[in-house]
Amino acid sequence: MFVMGIVVGALGGISGIGMQVAAAPTMAFLLGFNEDKQKGTGIAFGLFASAAAAIGAGYGGLHVDTSQAIVLAVGAFFGVLVAARPASQTGFGIARRIAHTLIMPLGLFVIMTGVQSRVSGTQALAVEELRTGGGYAIIGFVAGAVSAYFQMAMGVLVVPALIFMSALGAPKAIVTSLIVIAVASFLPAMTRAGAGQIDRGAGFWMLVGGGIGGFAGGVLLARNLQTSPIPLVSFGIIAMFLSAYTLYRNTGTDSTPKQPVE
Repeated sequence: MFVMGIVVGALGGISGIGMQVAAAPTMAFLLGFNEDKQKGTGIAFGLFASAAAAIGAGYGGLHVDTSQAIVLAVGAFFGVLVAARPASQTGFGIARRIAHTLIMPLGLFVIMTGVQSRVSGTQALAVEELRTGGGYAIIGFVAGAVSAYFQMAMGVLVVPALIFMSALGAPKAIVTSLIVIAVASFLPAMTRAGAGQIDRGAGFWMLVGGGIGGFAGGVLLARNLQTSPIPLVSFGIIAMFLSAYTLYRNTGTDSTPKQPVE
């Protein structure tokens, strides 16, 4: 699990996607965790790996506007709060299936952008209103609400939004996303820890591996991959894989939430 944590953490560090979405089912499959421990340890993994990756990027010389990242994180927090109740009352129905299916063309578009960026640079809409503090709050709110309702990784929405709508360079967008994920994961991780839902055995060593892998991925991004298509290609592949896995995992499940027994 330690080695698995290193690999998953490193991938998160160079892609900007919170890898708790990949870590949680991995732990459930390999360690047989129940749902509460799976989610709790997965959220803690996302916190450790994302924070370590952001620190690693800073150590490697890649710095972002932390205040903007925090504004974005606050917006995401409120977005998740707004969507939490309706999300819990909705099964994995047609809307969620369509949303995850749409991640496929988004992932392909990001991959193509990464490959073409070495020749023509990244093409962005550059909406000026979204390059301000208020714009970052809006991006965070929408990303938080949409990711919570449709059960997808927040980084899958944050990174493309920052690149294509706020005209932020891909490496800085990735690091900003990592900071947002770390900040957004802090309170849920503390709550889960207080409830004893974070594993202290093999799951703990996956957290340690995630921190080491995330730091290494952040350093690699900062020192060797800032002008490379690898981060965006990795983002696209991971985003598509996570959505495909989510669709597969929910194949055949009831599309309507369970009704309380009267």
